[in-house]
Amino acid sequence: MMNATTTIRVLPFSGKEKDWRMWSRKFLAASVAKGYREAVDPIDPLTDANDDENRKAYSDLMLSMIDETIFGIIDEAKT
Repeated sequence: MMNATTTIRVLPFSGKEKDWRMWSRKFLAASVAKGYREAVDPIDPLTDANDDENRKAYSDLMLSMIDETIFGIIDEAKT
């Protein structure tokens, strides 16, 4: 019998108020990719469009950011 291992990937949160905005947007973006976005937040602040393709593209951008400057640019680019 083989031993099975499971990897669970999480987006760690520092618990610091200054990190909340970026972490929360990244978490919501990840929820789109994982298919539970509606369970997390039925009102979608990531995009005004109801198009799944736009939502997924925006989520990929959010997940790719690495610092506050990049986050600010992506977070404000909703159209």
